[in-house]
Amino acid sequence: IGAIAPDLGQVRVSRSKIRQLVLWVGGAVASVVLIMVVILPALANQLARMIPVEREQALGRTALGQISSFLGGDLAEMTCSNPAGLKALEKMTERMVGDTAIPYDLKVNVFNHKMINAIAVPGRQVVLFTGLIGAVTRRA
Repeated sequence: IGAIAPDLGQVRVSRSKIRQLVLWVGGAVASVVLIMVVILPALANQLARMIPVEREQALGRTALGQISSFLGGDLAEMTCSNPAGLKALEKMTERMVGDTAIPYDLKVNVFNHKMINAIAVPGRQVVLFTGLIGAVTRRA
C-alpha cells in the first residue's frame, strides 16, 4: 500500500479549511456563552414566575429529603425540634427579615449537622446547619 500511496500517512489541510474550523469553533463557543450568560438567566426568571407555589413547595420538600439522605440522616431526625431552639430560631428569623417586605412566608429550619453552611431550596425554605450556628456563636 505504501508503494501505491506514498502520501497516505500525511495530512494536508489548507489554510482556508483551518480558518473555517477556527471560525466554527469560535462561533460555537460564543453561542454557548450567550446561552449561559443571557438566555438561561432570562428564561429562568420567566419560568420561576410560572411555577405554582404548591409545586415549588413540593420540589423544596423533595430537595430537603434528598439533602438529608445525602448527609446520612432522616429529614425528621435531622430537623431541630427543641422548643427553646425553635423559639430562638424564630427570633433570629425575625431579625434577619426585619422590615423587609417579603411577599411570602419564609420557613427556616436547622439541620443537626456539623457542616458550616446554609442552603436555600425552592418553596421559600432556608436551612441552617448547626455547624454554622456553632461557628458563629463561637466568634461572637
